[in-house]
Amino acid sequence: MNYIGILSPDGSFIECESYEHLELAKEIAEKLSSEYSYKSGIVCEEYLQKLGYIIVRARDVYGLIGYFDDNGKVIYLSDEQQKWLEDNYDKFPTDKQRSVDDIIDHNS
Repeated sequence: MNYIGILSPDGSFIECESYEHLELAKEIAEKLSSEYSYKSGIVCEEYLQKLGYIIVRARDVYGLIGYFDDNGKVIYLSDEQQKWLEDNYDKFPTDKQRSVDDIIDHNS
């Protein structure tokens, strides 16, 4: 496993190759809402992050954890996401571990 992909709120990790996370975000967003069928990968990725998804890239892990969604509610890691990040932490390079640390800090 290359540990690049998208981590859903239910803790499912959908793996992809480097630089394919935008295409994957588009596929997932289109399944969740037909309104994203003609949107760019960046817009779809932002939409998923507002739903609590975490993007795991080659060099970092990011999301909107600790920020507000469109309804003014703070986005938190789910227990399943927290467990996945903790279980896989030692498999990440140091720069990716730092971004996981940041997400966990923002989650408190």
